[in-house]
Amino acid sequence: MSTTETTAKEAPGTASEVLRSMENAWNAAALHWDVNGLSALYSDDATMFAGRPGMAAGRQGVCGYFASYIGMLSSTQLELVEQVITELGPDAFLAQGYGNFRFTLVNGKPSACTLRTTWLLVRRSGRWLIAHHHFSATPEVPPVPQ
Repeated sequence: MSTTETTAKEAPGTASEVLRSMENAWNAAALHWDVNGLSALYSDDATMFAGRPGMAAGRQGVCGYFASYIGMLSSTQLELVEQVITELGPDAFLAQGYGNFRFTLVNGKPSACTLRTTWLLVRRSGRWLIAHHHFSATPEVPPVPQ
């Protein structure tokens, strides 16, 4: 079992603690752009809207999404801020807010951005996993056709 899996599995009980533990596990895997470590944090039936067109579905789709950044990113760090947590039951909660990203590109150049974030975390077989991931840029204007 990898360190990332152990950290997420042994997350404390409150939703806020679980979210911080998942953020730490995500960052541990993203520190050296560990595609398998990142993908292991997602459920088998996960869905993801993120920084590429289309939706990634299932853990294999999520893995493919993260793999698409090989050769571009060497490291990423995510700071979840202003998170609002909605508990959906003892084994599921929604966390929405913002994510401050710091990237290191493979050429060593730093980059950063802030995105809106949504994670649905679920507990399956005693382990917390990301079941839904939707990160997006904040629109500059409402997306209503004029």
